[in-house]
Amino acid sequence: MFSHQGLRVGLAGNERPRPCAATGGRKHAAGFATTTPRARAPLPPSATFESTSPCSSYDRSNTTTLRGEAPATVLTRRHAAAGLAAALALALPSPARAENGPLPKTCLAASDGLPPPPPLQPYSDPQGRFRLAVPCGWRQVTSLLPDSNVLASFYSPEEPGAETLAVYRGAPPEGGLGSPEEVAAALARVAPNGIVQESYGVTHGGRSYAVVHVQFGGNTAGMFGAAREFRSVVVVQGVQYTLRVTSTRYRYLAFPEVRSWLHGAAEAFEVTV
Repeated sequence: MFSHQGLRVGLAGNERPRPCAATGGRKHAAGFATTTPRARAPLPPSATFESTSPCSSYDRSNTTTLRGEAPATVLTRRHAAAGLAAALALALPSPARAENGPLPKTCLAASDGLPPPPPLQPYSDPQGRFRLAVPCGWRQVTSLLPDSNVLASFYSPEEPGAETLAVYRGAPPEGGLGSPEEVAAALARVAPNGIVQESYGVTHGGRSYAVVHVQFGGNTAGMFGAAREFRSVVVVQGVQYTLRVTSTRYRYLAFPEVRSWLHGAAEAFEVTV
């Protein structure tokens, strides 16, 4: 039995029926007697869910009854379970709750009244291969190998693993990169639960970049639940350069600022070789 804000929910299907008192009522096939219901005073507007007695002309052992000012309505055990779930949802905190802000706390407005720093900070590759915009307060990974295909990597210190940005290079697909729609469809196919959210093109220095946005479900994204992934892709001199920036689905939906810096980081990427 669970109680929350005036609701009492009992799943009668989990309780053993008790024999009825000998009141002269007729016998039920299961061996229980039925009685004439006693008049009840009207209940307050907040209705209560209670498990019913098995004493009736049919087997109610798997049902519950809704009683209130309106006439009683017999509900199935499935409805009772739904009522219990609704009550639990009111009582327990949601697990998909954005506890951290859209950016690290170091990017909040200073106590001296100065405005906060811009949400996206410019970054230029020391070797002159690319430039990009990284979310404020993110940290750079400094342990990359010199000959690695990962050219740069950043992460949010408050959402490590879930919010990341990386630039890497590799061979382009056979037949060329394709349109933004084709790039998005190919990315979504890497997992059975990939869903294309959007795809479009941007231009920097006369070069066209495919910007794609795909959602991956929890089975693929792992402990962080469903993830939103943005990529900006371009092929330069036979080499494919990709910027990949990610966040979780619930943070993407909870914060307009997260949606803004995801789009902004993807659209700002520019290869300069």
